[in-house]
Amino acid sequence: MSTVDAFVRLRGLPNNASEQDIVSFMLPLRCHTDEVTIIRDRHGYATGEAFVRFNSGAEALGRNGQRLGAYCIEVLPCWCSDYDAYVSRVNNREKKKALRYTVYHSLKALKDRNTREIAHLAQRSAIEQQHWEQMRMLEREVDLSLRRVRDLTGNIDELQRLQTTLTNELQQLEGITDAFVWKVSMQHERNRRLREAIQALENDTAMLEERHRQLERRHASITRREQAEQDLKRALFQRIQELARLKLDALKRKERLQRRIDALPDPGSGAAILFHQTDPQSAQRLRVGVDMRACKPISDFWSASQINRPGFFCASTEEITNDPSKAQHRGWMFKLAVRLGRVRELQTLRGYGTLASNDEFDSVVIQTDSGLEFAVTKSEQVTIINDYPYPQGIR
Repeated sequence: MSTVDAFVRLRGLPNNASEQDIVSFMLPLRCHTDEVTIIRDRHGYATGEAFVRFNSGAEALGRNGQRLGAYCIEVLPCWCSDYDAYVSRVNNREKKKALRYTVYHSLKALKDRNTREIAHLAQRSAIEQQHWEQMRMLEREVDLSLRRVRDLTGNIDELQRLQTTLTNELQQLEGITDAFVWKVSMQHERNRRLREAIQALENDTAMLEERHRQLERRHASITRREQAEQDLKRALFQRIQELARLKLDALKRKERLQRRIDALPDPGSGAAILFHQTDPQSAQRLRVGVDMRACKPISDFWSASQINRPGFFCASTEEITNDPSKAQHRGWMFKLAVRLGRVRELQTLRGYGTLASNDEFDSVVIQTDSGLEFAVTKSEQVTIINDYPYPQGIR
């Protein structure tokens, strides 16, 4: 490996790999981030290759074919001249870039200076043109003033003659003015009476407008009242429709519940076959009979029911009783014959109902997609058919 000269070339690197990533890849071989040179193109983007300097290139070639993340990395020998050539290209590229930057800004400064000079010359030319236009306007005004002076001089004699004529006419107008003043005083009196009449009409108009506004407010009030009555009628009609729909849903739900209860197995005594799960220790006490005093309130099974009466939980299938939220004690299954008596539904498939604690019922039922769940309130409703271990017990 005399040709390696302590340099290796890595190929197949991720484009976002950093010098620290390459140092970590080369472990356990030691190198510093200053000894890693990532090869970049003339736009500054990584090409997926890099030079790494080592004390011994032979040891570095042992990392060939290792993986960096999802990438398989090639570790190739290289000449020191390859590294020097790349560094020379990078330096030349930076020098060319600096030269282009200098030339660009020099040309831009020259262009800005020329632009300012052209703007200054254009401004001076516009000012001189404006002065030339002002001089021509002054000349025209002087000629016009001279013509007016000549015209006024010729009209002075004509004005004197007109003055004499106007004096005579003024004397005639004085007589006419006296007669006109008397007519004006009479007209003022008539105008005063007309103003009084107009003021009276304006007062009457204001009263009528106020009356009109009162009528409009009353009409608006009546309109709002009628609108409110119509809104109330629509709301009542919608409420009636909603109640009718709720009644129909309740009837359908009741029919569905009755069909599901009728579909429960019947041992022949008018009872339903249900299941209850507990632990083996509690099973010995339950074989004697159901003690309602030991049963939990119904609200412990279904908290939203708010029924404090004790209830004995049972279900239409064994799987429901195996739910941890239904059976706190498990391992022993009881098969029961339950006379349901007066059944009240507590829960629909969409939420809890509104059953009160003082309603008359013997059993409470809820409907679920997996079956029916019951809470029996009287011990005499329950008859034990048999019991067995669960889930290994026999049916």
